[in-house]
Amino acid sequence: MIERHPLTTILIVFLAIALSACGSVYDEATTSPTITMDDFNFDPNSITVPADEEITITIINNGPVEQKWAVMIKPVESPFDARDEANILFAIEVEAGETTTANFDSPAAAGEYEMVCVIPGQPDIGLFGKIIVVQP
Repeated sequence: MIERHPLTTILIVFLAIALSACGSVYDEATTSPTITMDDFNFDPNSITVPADEEITITIINNGPVEQKWAVMIKPVESPFDARDEANILFAIEVEAGETTTANFDSPAAAGEYEMVCVIPGQPDIGLFGKIIVVQP
């Protein structure tokens, strides 16, 4: 018979409880994210969405100029130019001080995709983040 130290048993029980409280990454995915942006930031700068689903995105533009939020198939080459235009999966324009909601289909392939403002110069100053696409 194997004898276990009481501390070992307590540790195993604690780990089991802690792990059971952790949801999967898929559980964190949303089909209705909201992103607030200005000229320099996305908040949050990372969102998780389920693969191959219709996503209803709300973009709040707190900046003083129009922004064009986009999901990229491939990462942006710096500086953003015509080569990158072909890699836009979805884009939405948001006027300064406005909120816009739109729908798009998330990629079928799980992975990380860039979200950027594709107004010339914006990706170059760091206005980008990521969309994490997860499978169930």
